[in-house]
Amino acid sequence: MLPSRHRLRRSSELQRVRQKGRRWHHPLITLLVYTQVPGESQAENPSPSRFAFVAGRMVGGAVQRNRSKRQLREVVQHALPRISPGYDCIVIA
Repeated sequence: MLPSRHRLRRSSELQRVRQKGRRWHHPLITLLVYTQVPGESQAENPSPSRFAFVAGRMVGGAVQRNRSKRQLREVVQHALPRISPGYDCIVIA
């Protein structure tokens, strides 16, 4: 399970990533990334990268959407040690 400190929870955070983040498209997924602006106190200890997972109705029914989000979470969980801190990401299936 993806640790809670690595999750985007608030709708305001998701909206900021959607509005100000960069997009990368692939036939299967879209990745939106927003670089967190480090404050003075965070310069030596940046916040961890955080993620949200979205699956639209084009993916299929509720079972298929939930399964695709679980699989994407697992991929990110295994890659967390290699992901630099300071990013907010939305992964859209």
